[in-house]
Amino acid sequence: MEPDSSIIFERLSKNGRIFEEATTKQLNDYGEAGLRTLALAYKTLEESEYISWNEEFIKAKTAIGGDRETMLERAVKENIVMQMTNASQMIKLEKDPHAAFALIIDGKTLTYALEENLKHEFLKLAVDCASVICCRVSPKQKAMVTRLVKEGTGKTTLAIGDGANDVGMIQEADIGVGISAVVMASDFAISQVRFLERLLVVHGHGCYKRIAQMICYFFYKNIAFGLTLFYFEAFTGFSGQSVYDDWYMLLFNVVLTSLPVIALGVFEQDVSSEICLQVEMG
Repeated sequence: MEPDSSIIFERLSKNGRIFEEATTKQLNDYGEAGLRTLALAYKTLEESEYISWNEEFIKAKTAIGGDRETMLERAVKENIVMQMTNASQMIKLEKDPHAAFALIIDGKTLTYALEENLKHEFLKLAVDCASVICCRVSPKQKAMVTRLVKEGTGKTTLAIGDGANDVGMIQEADIGVGISAVVMASDFAISQVRFLERLLVVHGHGCYKRIAQMICYFFYKNIAFGLTLFYFEAFTGFSGQSVYDDWYMLLFNVVLTSLPVIALGVFEQDVSSEICLQVEMG
């Protein structure tokens, strides 16, 4: 049983092919309706069939030799390196500065691309593309790609997911956005993907602005309090006399740490949300 129907269709017998077209249409109809689908197939095996297949399998395995898998893996890696190198050269030689390239890679190929001797070439190619699509990948691969981009580029990464398979990716990213089942593992939770733009452009802008102002505010509050004491003590010859009333000193941090923070967080807005949404993200 697989969520990827193509894996099941590849393994169908000739008799099972007669249902492929109708099943594909039904899966597409369910997908367009927003439903998740699973493809299921089975075959009844007699013990004699298995014994016969196992004998042939053992013969083939021993006849080819123990280096078969090593040679295949080496050939696959060399092919991936050649393709990534050719793609990088093609991007560099492109004369049109506005041309955009996309990279599409599946889970099997990504397994080799994420190996230690290939992952930096893969990252170099990926960052030169306008869009990168990794399809049919495992949860571990999602997290590894996120870590590679985060550590390799030094940029802030954001991951968004809606299922348990995305938990590793969300936790690996600098900012995790969760939908539905993964809200407990994320930094921010939204109900639909369409709210992501508003989360980044409107709330992200406001949060960045308020945090920057609050840092300056706390520096100002503490410096004003400390320097006043310092200059007063210097003026009085360091006599130990207090310039502040006891109640003033008690309430200074309580009042100035709570009320301004709440007021700034609730009311501070340098531009309206409509203007934020009109400006393109750089």
